[in-house]
Amino acid sequence: DFSIGVDYADGMQVFPNDPLAPIIERLRQGRKVGKYGQTPMGSRFAIKPQSEWPLVIAELVDNELKIQPYKEKRLERYIEFLAIGNVYDKNRGKFNMWEWFADDFEGSGRLCGGGRGGGGLAGIRSDWADGRNVHIVGRPLVSF
Repeated sequence: DFSIGVDYADGMQVFPNDPLAPIIERLRQGRKVGKYGQTPMGSRFAIKPQSEWPLVIAELVDNELKIQPYKEKRLERYIEFLAIGNVYDKNRGKFNMWEWFADDFEGSGRLCGGGRGGGGLAGIRSDWADGRNVHIVGRPLVSF
């Protein structure tokens, strides 16, 4: 749930009461998901979109929630982010953080967006698909 949101704070930001925090912390302690030195262990920030977010989502869906059957589990696509933000979640795009999307861009890129300073809900750009970034988070999506 990103309806609360969080502003970027030099890589030290954590979502309040984030249900993913214990999962991310376990994966970081097991060295399956990395971080930068100042990144809190349970933070959604600084997780690589291509190689690490799939591990977080799999741990959440398969081992924590034990959801079966499902069609797919992944990060949201940009169009989903926009639709949900326009219809259900008026807080999207109001914080100075960006979100990774499932959309690939030009081979080694991945779409990210939603940062207040970059256009808010309409803001979009690309970044390296397997880069670690302290101001970009992810939002899991499960479809049935």
